[in-house]
Amino acid sequence: MLGLAYESSKEVYLHGYTDSDYATDKSDRKSTTGYAFFVNKNLVSWVSQKQPTVAMSSTEAEYIALAAAAREAVWLPKLLEELGFPQENPTVICVDNQSTLKLAKNPELHKRTKHIDIKYHYTRNLIQDGQISLQYVPSSENTADILTKPLLKSKHMMMKEKLGMKEKEPTIESKNHGPISRKLSLKSMWTLTTLLCLCFMMPCYGITQNSQPVLWRPSPIPVTEGYYRVNFKVTLISPCEAITRDVIHDDLVKQAKEQGEKMYQEMLKN
Repeated sequence: MLGLAYESSKEVYLHGYTDSDYATDKSDRKSTTGYAFFVNKNLVSWVSQKQPTVAMSSTEAEYIALAAAAREAVWLPKLLEELGFPQENPTVICVDNQSTLKLAKNPELHKRTKHIDIKYHYTRNLIQDGQISLQYVPSSENTADILTKPLLKSKHMMMKEKLGMKEKEPTIESKNHGPISRKLSLKSMWTLTTLLCLCFMMPCYGITQNSQPVLWRPSPIPVTEGYYRVNFKVTLISPCEAITRDVIHDDLVKQAKEQGEKMYQEMLKN
C-alpha cells in the first residue's frame, strides 16, 4: 500500500514546484499543469490537470502552470497564518523553464507573448508585491515533473520519494491472531493478467456443421453444436506483443517489453 509519510518539525517553511508538459493530448493538443507545495518536506497541496486553453509554446504552457501555482501560493500562507504559523518571507516557487522566469519578471510585452490572456500575468503582480519568489531548478530535480507526464522508472521512483510517498503493507486486525498481512506478489498478478489475455486472444477451431454456432469468435471455422467432441487449438501469445507506442510512452516501450518477456518466459515457457 502506497501512502504519504509526514514528519514533524518546529519550523514551518512553505515552498512549491510547478511544471507543465506541452500539447501531449492528441485530441485537443492541450497541455497538463502540475504543481506541488510542501511544508518543510511534507506534501500539503498538489494538482495535476489539463489546462483550459491551448498553449502556443512550451514557455506559454509553463507560464499558465505557474499562474495556477501562484494562486495556490497566495492562499496557503493565509491558511498557515490562521493556524498560527505566519510566513515572513515570500513563498518560493521552483520552475525549470528559464524563458518562463524571464517572462514572469519582465513587465514588457513581446510579439510572442502579447496573445497570452491577461489573467495569467497575475503572477507578475505577486512578484512585485513580494508575495511569491521564483527560483530556477533543473528538470531532473523538479518534483512536479511526475504530475505532468510518465517518467522512466528510475526517475519515477526518485520523484515518488521526494513527494514523501512510501510503501506499506496493508494489515487486517484479527481478534484471535493479531494483525494479518496480505500481499499479492507481482508474479501472481502477472500470471492472472496473462491468463485473462489468453482467454480473449486465443483463436478457436472446430468441425463445420449446418447449425447455429455455439461460440462467436474471429475464426474462419465456427464452433458448432451437435457433436460429442469439439477440438480446440490454443495458441499462447505473449502479452508483450500488445505493448506499443500507442499504449504507453515511447521511453517505456523497450523496458516494458524486456521485463514482460522475461516474466513470460519464466512462468509459461519453463
